[in-house]
Amino acid sequence: MAKPLDSITAGKQVMCETRRQFEKAGFTEPAVAQELALIAFSDLKDYVIVKHGKMKLRPLNNKSHVVKKIKILANKMVELELHDKLQALGMAIDVIGIKKPVKLDVNHSGSIMAAVASHLSQQPEKVENKAKERKAPVKKVVYKRTSKGKK
Repeated sequence: MAKPLDSITAGKQVMCETRRQFEKAGFTEPAVAQELALIAFSDLKDYVIVKHGKMKLRPLNNKSHVVKKIKILANKMVELELHDKLQALGMAIDVIGIKKPVKLDVNHSGSIMAAVASHLSQQPEKVENKAKERKAPVKKVVYKRTSKGKK
């Protein structure tokens, strides 16, 4: 008799089978990346020609999947809507793993400079300050008061 699977192993098997089915249907990493790139880098100028105030559609060829909606209006005008570029770029960025900017929440009860200095001192990389190495010695200047009250 087969040993029952724990929930983690069962979950992994389901994910592997799901991935196999998607790949069988054509959802491979290169295919998805290509689709996202076509949407993200598409430009309306690739689909229409405007001459003398009139718009004419270019042949869509293999780019028709980038078009979200084509609507023919009553006055023989055509409305063309492409899929969302920013959404496609966001999805690609998430897949690639490009990091989003990190929000630094600084709660302090005193000097902001002390809070920044504290944060920077916790950073793993050391920043060398070349200016400190080249710093000229400070000359002490003494002003003497003259009899006329001038320095």
